[in-house]
Amino acid sequence: SLGVGGIGLASQFEHLFVCRLFTGLGVAALSTAATMTMADISTPLNRASTMAPIMSAFAAGTAFGPALGGLMADKLGISETFYVVGTSYLGLTLVNNYLLVETQAKAMKFPWHKGIAGKTEQESGLSMIEASKDAVRQWAPLMSDGRIRNTV
Repeated sequence: SLGVGGIGLASQFEHLFVCRLFTGLGVAALSTAATMTMADISTPLNRASTMAPIMSAFAAGTAFGPALGGLMADKLGISETFYVVGTSYLGLTLVNNYLLVETQAKAMKFPWHKGIAGKTEQESGLSMIEASKDAVRQWAPLMSDGRIRNTV
């Protein structure tokens, strides 16, 4: 929100560049967080139907956002449009901070963390390479099925 609002204040190319950098980082974080939240609340059986609305919303925002921004710029002015959008992002951030709860209740466990809690991967006996080999072994039966192999 600060990056978008800052674009309205930018008076030099360097200011615009930095604000766009922050905006890009914010959008990347937003899309990552939204996708992770949907993955957390879905099951493998309903993951596609859970992810579809959020991915469609991202695509619609990409398609319609510039048109809506152009209309707003005609009515309000360019700087004011960025102020309005930045303020709305900030408001949504505050609302989400109070309304949304953490969806990943426990710490993630990776295959190379299978050892006793607090031990390093060398102490636990399963290295990153061994975990990768284990993952490949798990895919081998799937890849032997022609229908799945053609899909992947």
